[in-house]
Amino acid sequence: MVNYNDGTIHGWNGGVCPVHPNTVVQYWIRSVGVGKEEAGELLWDHRVMSNSVDIVAFRVVKEYKEPKIIWVNEYNSGLLAYHTKEDAEKAAGRSTIRKAVKYVEVQD
Repeated sequence: MVNYNDGTIHGWNGGVCPVHPNTVVQYWIRSVGVGKEEAGELLWDHRVMSNSVDIVAFRVVKEYKEPKIIWVNEYNSGLLAYHTKEDAEKAAGRSTIRKAVKYVEVQD
């Protein structure tokens, strides 16, 4: 898998959006010019009938990173973390003070 988050301009021959839809990209369109937009707002596949609006190159301006989510059960003795809400709820017992509390860690 290609990592497009390297700050360089990448040529594009059409296809599925190569980055997360919330990633901001600078893009070059054949015969039109340059723009900047979230990747999910653009048409990445090349159109047969109107190739003048095809994206021919792009550069990642701001990579979108999914927030890390953990689910926590709180006990008198401390906290236990889980990957899913279902796992936290399954593991909760009678000694649970708070169960399945969602914590979101934003990544820079």
